[in-house]
Amino acid sequence: MKNTYAFFLPRRSLAVISGESRYDWTHGITPRKFDVICSENCYTSLERGTRISLTFRKILQGECKCKFKQKCESYNRNLTERKIEDTTAFELEKLHVHEVYENIASHFSDTRHKPWPNVLEFIKSFNVGSILVDIGCGNGKYLGCNKNIFNIGCDRSFGLIDVCKQKGFEALNGDCLNIPLKDYVADGAISIAVIHHLANEDRRLCAIKEMVRILKIGGLALIYVWAKDQHKDKQKSSYIKQDRKNRKFSEGDVVEPSDKNNRGVTLFQGVSLPIHTNRTQFKHSDLLVPWKLKSESDYENTFFKVLSCV
Repeated sequence: MKNTYAFFLPRRSLAVISGESRYDWTHGITPRKFDVICSENCYTSLERGTRISLTFRKILQGECKCKFKQKCESYNRNLTERKIEDTTAFELEKLHVHEVYENIASHFSDTRHKPWPNVLEFIKSFNVGSILVDIGCGNGKYLGCNKNIFNIGCDRSFGLIDVCKQKGFEALNGDCLNIPLKDYVADGAISIAVIHHLANEDRRLCAIKEMVRILKIGGLALIYVWAKDQHKDKQKSSYIKQDRKNRKFSEGDVVEPSDKNNRGVTLFQGVSLPIHTNRTQFKHSDLLVPWKLKSESDYENTFFKVLSCV
C-alpha cells in the first residue's frame, strides 16, 4: 500500500517543493466538501470555499540529469527507443551470461578466493542456526564464512554449482528471477555481483523482489553491483588500481549484430553494446566485459559478459 500524507495550507501560503518531494511523490487535491484539520491534538472540520492556486515551475534547459529516473518524463521518453525488451534481454543473458559462465566456470573459480570485508561482516552478524541464502553463489566463497549458520547457495551455472559441491557446500541450480525456495524461508540473503548481469531494469527489480519473497519478516538482505563511478573521494578504486598495459580491446569498440568478421560478437537485431576496457573507469551504463581464459590469446577464445552499472 502506498503512503499518503495530507497537509493543510492556510490562505496566502507559499510552498517550495524540491528534491524527493518534488520528483518522487505525486501531488493532488482530494475532491470533497469538508476537510478534517488537526491542530494541537484537536480535530475540526473546515468547509471548502473558492481556491485559487498559482504554480511556478522552472523550465528545463537541455537533458534532464536528475536522479529520480523512474518518475522523470524526459528521461523515460528518451529511454523508450533504447530500452531492451524482455525477450531480447533473456536471449542476451543466455548468450552473454549463462553460456559464458559455463565456459569459464573453472577459470572463474580460480580467481575468486578472498571474501569482501563488508560481505563477510554481514554474514557473521547472523545468530546461531540462522538460514542464509547466497543467490548467485559462484564458487561458494561465502558459503563457509560462518560455521554457526546454515548456508544455501544458488547459481544459474551448473559448472559453478559443481565446484560448490566439490567443496562440500549445500548448493542448488536456480535462476535469481525464480529462486526455487519457499516464501519466508530465510533469515538473510546476499546477492554479490549478480543483478548487474540482467539486461534491463524490469528484470533487475524482479530479482530484488524474489530475494524479498524468500526472506522471513524482519530478514536482512545485502546486494552488491558494479558502480559506474570507480572513484571515491578522488581516489581510484582497487579495481582501477590493478590496471594492466597492452590491452586487446578499447572502450570505443562496439559489438554490432552479426559482426564476427570485424572483432564482434553476434548479438540480436537492433542491439549493439560497447566493449569495456578492463580495469578502467566505466564510460557506459550497459556494456560487455571481456573475459579471456588463461593461456588463451586469440579473439575467438575471449568471452563477453553483459554488465549494467549503476
